[in-house]
Amino acid sequence: RQAEDARQRETALASHLAGTEQRLETLSAELATRQADNETLRKAEQRLATRLAEAESLLQRHRDEAARVADEHQQAMQAREAEHREKLTREEQRHESAETRLMALLDQARQERQAQEKAAAGREEQQEKRLARQESQLQEARARLAEEEKRHRETDWARRQAESLADTRHHEQALLQAR
Repeated sequence: RQAEDARQRETALASHLAGTEQRLETLSAELATRQADNETLRKAEQRLATRLAEAESLLQRHRDEAARVADEHQQAMQAREAEHREKLTREEQRHESAETRLMALLDQARQERQAQEKAAAGREEQQEKRLARQESQLQEARARLAEEEKRHRETDWARRQAESLADTRHHEQALLQAR
């Protein structure tokens, strides 16, 4: 009986050991699977971390490039605006200078016209005075001529009267001598 009990215990132990070994193999297989899964996950996580780092680096480069482009654009806009302001200032100065020259030319032309009008008025006044003097001299000459003609007529009349009187006296003397 003791031998039978020992066999039964041995069979039970062998069965228990077989079950334990099977569970150990199952656990070992699960452990290996989980380790493989963990390695796969670790590698995937590492790849994701690498890709994330690359993406962040690329994003930073894009941000830097965008900032550089924006800065260059702003500088270009500021330079263009400054150039435009400078050009506008030059244009305004040129227009002001041209306007000043034009106003000076207009003023000079106005002064020249006034001087010409004054000179023309002076010449016209002198001509009118000269014409008035000439008309006065002409009237005086006509008056003298009329006076001369009158004296000439009177002298001629007196001469004819004297000649007629002399002829009459000669005739009378001739008649007296004939008696």
